[in-house]
Amino acid sequence: MLKKFALREEGHSVYAKVMREQFVVNDDSIIHTPTAAEFRPAYGTGDSVVVWTGDIGKRLPDGHIYRYTDVLDTMKRLRREISSLFVARPA
Repeated sequence: MLKKFALREEGHSVYAKVMREQFVVNDDSIIHTPTAAEFRPAYGTGDSVVVWTGDIGKRLPDGHIYRYTDVLDTMKRLRREISSLFVARPA
């Protein structure tokens, strides 16, 4: 079954839409599976993360290109959601 991706035009490039379900959350990282980009918290530095960009910005074998800011923004939202779950849990 082929999965449809919403595309967005920007200048002469068309970027694939970044979706939450494209991310895998591990104990110590968040990975954007289409690009293999990995985000790890930089502990002791507040909201900072260490980013391995993987194939963000490159045309993937399926023809999609993911824009860095879209992937990073979605990762940040996901990280905030996960963090709020831990803060909201009773001790």
